[in-house]
Amino acid sequence: MGLAIVWEGELGNELAPAVEDPGNVLRLILPSELDESYPLLRYIDPYGSTTFNRIQVKEIRKEWARIRDKARSVEQRDIVDSVARLMEMCVGELHTYIRFIGD
Repeated sequence: MGLAIVWEGELGNELAPAVEDPGNVLRLILPSELDESYPLLRYIDPYGSTTFNRIQVKEIRKEWARIRDKARSVEQRDIVDSVARLMEMCVGELHTYIRFIGD
């Protein structure tokens, strides 16, 4: 099982359906924790939870666009695009977060 990506409110409530990566295809394009060219995304923990607030998400969107460029399969692009839509919603709403939930 791969990551689930959730847009959530301050109390942890889901504000939209989660984006699931059951085939774990994002692991092939997400940066390593050692890759300093991704100052925020490199901290996504594939085995734990990583949460970004809406201010961080504004910056992450730039990094996420670079991830999109690395996507090779339709499945990867669909997941990346779905997460990008969650991020767009997040930056427009106070007290909301994007959480990457690992397995």
